[in-house]
Amino acid sequence: SSKRWAKDYEFSSWGSYDVAALFGRLFFAGYRDSTFTEEVSSLDKGDLRLILRDEDAEHILSKNINYPLEQGYSITVAGTSEKDKFANLILFKNEERIHESTVDVGDTFIHEVEDFPVIVIHLANVIGEDGFAVVDGTFQISDNPIAKLAKGGVLGNMELDELSEDGIEFRNAIDLNLERDTQVYLTPNLLLFILD
Repeated sequence: SSKRWAKDYEFSSWGSYDVAALFGRLFFAGYRDSTFTEEVSSLDKGDLRLILRDEDAEHILSKNINYPLEQGYSITVAGTSEKDKFANLILFKNEERIHESTVDVGDTFIHEVEDFPVIVIHLANVIGEDGFAVVDGTFQISDNPIAKLAKGGVLGNMELDELSEDGIEFRNAIDLNLERDTQVYLTPNLLLFILD
């Protein structure tokens, strides 16, 4: 079983988001209420999403410098205004323009897939007119769930018994014979060694 818990964003001004551990890996479980989204759970829908990027490093964008993200995404700046403190940002996926937004300094660029934020980037500063944009916070999750869980679903020898926004619980789907010095696969990635 796994309960969800809060994990702080690397860019601390955003607060925290929810995660759940399953089969030795940390998955995104939902957003808490923040400056860029209201509270929404992906776990209660059975969606397991990968956390692809969570950082507070500074990156400089210009018309000639794309900031590469995961899953074929990249973001660049179309123009800036140092006087008015904003940047026009353009998001690409596989080199195709998919989202454009004007973002004020100190605000956050958000790209949603089916009303769910999957890319979040904080604009720290702009330098010059039609110049450079500085971003200092990036969060990205997989734009599609890597797995869809459903109550009663079977994974290896385990059956999903409980699925809610609070967590996930698996139980044996079949009776297991635990004999000394044997191995039993619980799921394709979870092996139980019986020693004594």
